[in-house]
Amino acid sequence: MKNKYNMTKEDNILFAKRKLIDNLYKSANLEGIAVTFADTVDFINNVNTGKIS
Repeated sequence: MKNKYNMTKEDNILFAKRKLIDNLYKSANLEGIAVTFADTVDFINNVNTGKIS
């Protein structure tokens, strides 16, 4: 049986980025800041959307 928890370095980096974005999105919504998930991704990638800074 293959170990399903054996992730490559690239897989770990992608997972960490996804978790960071997900945590920021959920925290913003908890604080009452109206942002979309796409806005949060743009914020992490340094794209200026005009909605958040």
